[in-house]
Amino acid sequence: MLDNHPREIIIVTTAALIGELKEVLQQFILTEQMRKIQVLDIPLPNKRNQLARGIQDLLRQVLGVLELEPKVGGVTTLIAAHGLDARDPETITVWEALESRRMSMRNIDIAASSWLDGSQTVLTGRTAAYRARILKDPEYLSAFTNEHWLGRYRMHCGDDQFATRWLLNHGWEGRIQTGATIYSEALCDSRHIKQTLRWARNGKISSAKRIFSKRMWKES
Repeated sequence: MLDNHPREIIIVTTAALIGELKEVLQQFILTEQMRKIQVLDIPLPNKRNQLARGIQDLLRQVLGVLELEPKVGGVTTLIAAHGLDARDPETITVWEALESRRMSMRNIDIAASSWLDGSQTVLTGRTAAYRARILKDPEYLSAFTNEHWLGRYRMHCGDDQFATRWLLNHGWEGRIQTGATIYSEALCDSRHIKQTLRWARNGKISSAKRIFSKRMWKES
């Protein structure tokens, strides 16, 4: 990530692991680059709480790519499997091939829906940019870290689905930036099945929630 020259990298771990994480970073990251890395902690592991902790320390007031489009609250990009094009096809596992195909189909799906009516099914959690004032809104953070399914099951994942629904429910629009492609690692073993099942479950839950959202329906 440092090769992309980010302004800042925020890592959120647990209180029990923060010391060990800092030691590992100091072993592999140059001292001058460590100034770009901020390590924070929360008591217990929870993806949404970790994201919320990082958001609260975010310094930027607004994301520059959105300034020209006042109605746009979030932007996503194209995604592709990292490194597969440079490898011998015989060394690529079936799991990596399946994930690469899924990424390609996702790009086609969101590009088509964006062209048709400007909609996005989800701004992927792998890489999406949001207006800082949306993410730092106390109302957003409270809802983000306290979402439940069926009134009993607290949601720990599905953060990108939640963020996308929040934008739509509050009058914001989402966009895809087709001029940028983010490369992501594709799992090389059967963990791909669990990952895909988790994404499918989150998608079904989010779709069910959207059915009962007034802003998802348009008057004819």
